Amino acid sequence: MKIVQFSIFSVVLQGLLLSAFILVSRTTFAELGKPVVICLAFLSVGLLLWQGVRRASDFKSLCLLPVILAIGYVLAFHLVGEFFFPGLLRDVYLPHGAYLWSVLRVTLVLFLGYGIATAISAVLSRAFEKRA
Repeated sequence: MKIVQFSIFSVVLQGLLLSAFILVSRTTFAELGKPVVICLAFLSVGLLLWQGVRRASDFKSLCLLPVILAIGYVLAFHLVGEFFFPGLLRDVYLPHGAYLWSVLRVTLVLFLGYGIATAISAVLSRAFEKRA
């Protein structure tokens, strides 16, 4: 998967999943629906990451995957907040330094999570290739 395609698909997928989570949380079946959306998010982002790892041409593109996913989530969060759910961005008006610091912390946590998932996917992918 090309890096540009992966980036666009990452932002769209995470934006759709975030929107689905918000919409489901407003319904009467939110107690059951939110865990379902979270599981769907883990599975779909995991499959996207698996495809990215399998098609990564070199180590550099492999290392870019968690960066793209983390930044893609932050971008998706802000796009969804700007166009569909303005309540997501109510904290933007805090002192900008505090808001930027909170966004940076979220991005770092996501990067670490996606980085671990990328490493696990890469090891599993290489193991399956050797086995076949």
